[in-house]
Amino acid sequence: MRYDIGEASRTHGEFGTRLYGIWAAMKRRCDNPNCKAYPKYGGAGIKYAPEWGKYENFRDWARANGYDESLTLDRIDNSKGYSPENCRWATWEVQQNNRSNNLQITLDGVRITAKEAAKYIGISLSAFYARMERKGIKQIAL
Repeated sequence: MRYDIGEASRTHGEFGTRLYGIWAAMKRRCDNPNCKAYPKYGGAGIKYAPEWGKYENFRDWARANGYDESLTLDRIDNSKGYSPENCRWATWEVQQNNRSNNLQITLDGVRITAKEAAKYIGISLSAFYARMERKGIKQIAL
C-alpha cells in the first residue's frame, strides 16, 4: 500500500514525526507482503484494529495512553494483533523481554525471562545458562 505524502501532510501535518513513523511501520508489517517483517506479522495473521487504519485515531489513542518519544509500541500478547486493548507504550527493555522467542521461567511465583532471572539473582545471563547446563537442565517446564 502506498501512502500519499502530500495528502498525509495536508491532513494532519504529522508526516515525518516519530509517532507517524511508528504507525506507518505497524501498518507496513501487517499489510505489505514486500516488507521484510511481513511473514512474522501480516503473514502470520497479525492485524491492527480497523480504527487504527486512520492515523488520527492511532495518534489520539497514543497520546491518551502515555506515548512518549522514549517509548516503543508493544503488543502485550504477541499472539494477538495491534489494538487499544493489546498495546502499550513500553521501554525498549520491557519490549525486548516481551519477545515471543524469550525463554520464560517462573521464579518466586512470577513469570520472567531468563535475562530477568539472571539479573534478579545477580549473575550474568551467560553464567545463568552455564549453571543450567552444569545441572543438566535443557528445558524449564512452565
